Amino acid sequence: MNLSIQLVCYMIGIVVIMLLSQRFYRWHLHLYSMRKLKQLNFDLEEITYSLEEIIYFVTLPSIDKLITDANPEQLIVRPDFNSIFFPQLVGVSVMIEHTGEGNRVIAYLPLERLGTPMLDTLLLIKKIDLTDYERMSAYRLLHHSTIREIQLEVHRQLQTKPRFA
Repeated sequence: MNLSIQLVCYMIGIVVIMLLSQRFYRWHLHLYSMRKLKQLNFDLEEITYSLEEIIYFVTLPSIDKLITDANPEQLIVRPDFNSIFFPQLVGVSVMIEHTGEGNRVIAYLPLERLGTPMLDTLLLIKKIDLTDYERMSAYRLLHHSTIREIQLEVHRQLQTKPRFA
């Protein structure tokens, strides 16, 4: 009886860790990045970024009616973590809502391809180390303003008209 109670407690603990680990990771990135930026006398908005390295899984511009008729709100940006228990951000997936077939992945931005010139410079002049760089890049990528910008950029690329020579 005592063993079964312990087993149930372990199982509950594992489920709680699985449900809260990404939330705690995000919270940690937020606190860490804000503290580090304050030490460096910078604001988050000063960490500019480039979305030029987004990988598309559809032809651009698309002739698929589902894609061309989509609005930015139909594009779902989901973080991609490497693990459930001790997650680390790997990138973000961009999916389009597709009723009947589920969501369809149309683009992906790996964390290492998020261009952050200010962080690159701070790393180069040794104001931050590689751990700082990775955590602040991850926080920048997960920030709601960046997520919205990714939605708008992917939508813009999907709507771009073809150029003929």
